[in-house]
Amino acid sequence: MLVEAAAIGLPSVVSSRCLGSADAIVPGVTGEFAAGDSPKDYAEAILKAKALEMDLNQLEKWLERFSPETSGRSLRSYLESLAG
Repeated sequence: MLVEAAAIGLPSVVSSRCLGSADAIVPGVTGEFAAGDSPKDYAEAILKAKALEMDLNQLEKWLERFSPETSGRSLRSYLESLAG
């Protein structure tokens, strides 16, 4: 969902402790991380995210890594490295 939100120009907020979130959130570009789990931490991250001006044209290259083609190539390459 984080990647899909970025694709339509909607910045996201997620806990910095959430596994895998660093793949989908680029701080200051696609969203913000909440430093902790308190409501105050999330409120601060939301205010930062609301101030973002997302340029979808600049996000295209980043979004490309999540495309079916790129993901498929990466997976195929990884599986081939395991098979030897």
